Amino acid sequence: STGSSKIVKQPYFIHDNTLKPLFFAGLFEPTTNSATIVTTESIIKLSDIHHRRPVFLSVAESMKWLNHNLIEKELLDLIENSKDTNIDAYQVSTLVNKSTVDGESLIEKLDSLF
Repeated sequence: STGSSKIVKQPYFIHDNTLKPLFFAGLFEPTTNSATIVTTESIIKLSDIHHRRPVFLSVAESMKWLNHNLIEKELLDLIENSKDTNIDAYQVSTLVNKSTVDGESLIEKLDSLF
């Protein structure tokens, strides 16, 4: 057979179980107009999905992260102290990958991860 097999990645709905918004540490480079989300090793819940995860920040930590007067050690402390203890995740339909599909049905649970 000459057909190619396409690997379909399983999407997940990752959210804060207290229903609070999630904040991520990020970096922006104005000269290139590019941005990135800072990641760290997954050591608790999200490690079953991927070995890396975003650096989650609380509201107070987000305000601190955005303070341009912080020194490198303070920024590294925020990264190293990031936790994913309030995070829940479950599998959702692969329809989430289609730009023409929208709606709350995209976050309906297929299977619980935690």
